[in-house]
Amino acid sequence: MKAFFHAVAFLTRLPVPRLSTETRDWTNSVAYYPVVGVILGFILWGITWLASALFPPVVASILVLGSWVYLTGGLHLDGWMDVADGLGSNRDRERMLAIMKDSRVGAMGVIACVLLLLFKGAAILELSHSAAWLVVATAGARFALTGVIWFFPYLSERGLGSGLRDGLSPWKLIAGGIVTLGVIAWLVGGGGLLAFGAALLGAWLLARSFGEQAWRDDRRLLWHDRGRDRSDAARIFVDCGEDWLMRWIWVRHAETEANLAGRYVGHTDVPLSEKGREQAAHTAKRLALESIGQLYASDLTRAMETARAIGDIHGLVPEPVPSLRELDFGDWDLHTYNEVMQKDPKQLYRWYDDPFTLSPPAGETLRSLGERFDAWLLGQLECQEQKTIVCVTHGGPLRWFLSKWLAGDESSYWTVPGISCSDFVIANWDGREWRRE
Repeated sequence: MKAFFHAVAFLTRLPVPRLSTETRDWTNSVAYYPVVGVILGFILWGITWLASALFPPVVASILVLGSWVYLTGGLHLDGWMDVADGLGSNRDRERMLAIMKDSRVGAMGVIACVLLLLFKGAAILELSHSAAWLVVATAGARFALTGVIWFFPYLSERGLGSGLRDGLSPWKLIAGGIVTLGVIAWLVGGGGLLAFGAALLGAWLLARSFGEQAWRDDRRLLWHDRGRDRSDAARIFVDCGEDWLMRWIWVRHAETEANLAGRYVGHTDVPLSEKGREQAAHTAKRLALESIGQLYASDLTRAMETARAIGDIHGLVPEPVPSLRELDFGDWDLHTYNEVMQKDPKQLYRWYDDPFTLSPPAGETLRSLGERFDAWLLGQLECQEQKTIVCVTHGGPLRWFLSKWLAGDESSYWTVPGISCSDFVIANWDGREWRRE
């Protein structure tokens, strides 16, 4: 069931129990995609029945379409728009690739998205009397996705998609086909099987034509030269791409003597305490089963020591990153809150009220910390291929990540729960948004 829950969590927004961290569960999840499609279809069927009983046909169809987009997270729409922007630009190869990689949406992408949603909405309206066809669409599309993963090549053997391919076999594809065709035949009969076969053949021929044209022109645009494992082209098939899930484990460094004493510790370079080294070893054991592809750490000693404990188990050397440093507390460094309060209470109160524009004496603002952190993280999101990345940093950068990137509100910096020394938080990046495990 662990692999099944991974499939549900990736393809939908349906709630699932806490996901396992074992690679094999994620890899094996691909075999459950057709089952998830069947479940999604029956949910939409139920929504259609309820909406049709309460609202006029057009309104009901819009509600079903909105539910469809929400339940899938609109994952396929992202790639659909990127491909439309690239292919519709009528530019040379390099410019086309740059447009497809750009996170911004252009006019062609918007037009393609609107047309696709209009087509889906019209189809839902026409088929509202036989909502079982929704199951045909959702189950069939996700079965087709397993075929895409199995039959088409990948850019990098280190990519996440190659791992999913390892979770498939001819027998699993056959089993998925039996489930899909059985459900379709049961719900809509032979007509459904013919419609599904025609759609599958059309999608296959479209993909083949893309691949062959790219090969002839030495463009390798959709299947080989895409910066993220042919992600957008695969999303044309269904709700998926290969720049799917980037898994980040954000670790706060283990304890120092200054932390124990309740002192502000910014850029002052202090080592771990004896207890801190024990904590780092314990954290490393907790992460021992993770398949870590890259290990980053603040270049300050306390973070590097913590990262080395993790790296030793995985055979990795931590890469020092100055942008992951703690906030520079300036003159307050290595002083306690009470000591600063006695010396300069007015400045301390002002800083807590507005840390974004005010800084400790000779220190830096929270805005400055955020700018260096964001610049580094955005660069990593653009170029990383590893599916699991570990970053060892400090309390300040972690609060910034939790408030701005996870909560979507940097003003919640002081109110989001912090991370204790040597503890960590896991967040998944799917190319559009962060989700905390």
